[in-house]
Amino acid sequence: MPVSPSRAFRMRIFVVVGLFWVCQLFCLGTSVYAQLLVAHRGASADAPENTLSSFQLAWEEGADAIEGDFYLTSDNQIVCIHDDTTERVSGVDLDVASATLEELRKLDVGSWKERKYINERIPTL
Repeated sequence: MPVSPSRAFRMRIFVVVGLFWVCQLFCLGTSVYAQLLVAHRGASADAPENTLSSFQLAWEEGADAIEGDFYLTSDNQIVCIHDDTTERVSGVDLDVASATLEELRKLDVGSWKERKYINERIPTL
C-alpha cells in the first residue's frame, strides 16, 4: 500500500528527530540508561497539542525534548499539526495537505482545549 507524501514526510521528520536525540546521547557522553522526558505534542495534557503554548509549557515543566507532528501544505510550507485535517482541533474541516498556509493560519486551534488558548494558531517550522 503506497504511503501518502505527507505521511512519508512526517515519518522522515520523526526519524531525523529520533536520530538527532540518539546522537546527542552518545556525543555528549550521557549514559545510555539515562531517561529523557520527551513531551509528546508538547505538554498536550495541559495545553492544545502541537502549539507554541504547548511547547513552551513543556520546556517550563522540564521536558528534555519535544515531539511534534508535521505536514507540508499545498504551498510547500511546513506546519505542525497531528491530524491530516483540522476538524478535531479547530472545528473547521480542512485537509492540511490541500490547504495553504494562509488558510490554516486563520484557524483557532486552541479554544477546543481551554478558553485561555483562544486564537492559538498552527505553528510553522
